[in-house]
Amino acid sequence: MSLTLPTQKTFSFLQNTTTLFKNHFSTITTKQLEELKKKTAEEASKFTNYNFREYFKERTNDMFDEFLNNDEKSEEQVTQFYDDRLSEYEMIKRQALIGKLYPEQKFVTEN
Repeated sequence: MSLTLPTQKTFSFLQNTTTLFKNHFSTITTKQLEELKKKTAEEASKFTNYNFREYFKERTNDMFDEFLNNDEKSEEQVTQFYDDRLSEYEMIKRQALIGKLYPEQKFVTEN
């Protein structure tokens, strides 16, 4: 029984195939962006502090609206924006949870 090692040509083929699949499946749609916007706004509304809640809701709406209304964006820009907003969503989710652990007195405007 003889064992043959893969050649450089085989590695090159696998590398090109991986890149092709990565590029094919990394396409982010407008629907995915809108869903992320909605999820982020929902998490932002869970803040117990009025100022944080309103700030993150407004910031989320402004950032997504500005990006979605921009017609000149490349695939790389869309992917980068999505990744950045996804990490921001996770941060907001964590901070809202921490805020619930340490409740504060409500502002007059909240009553």
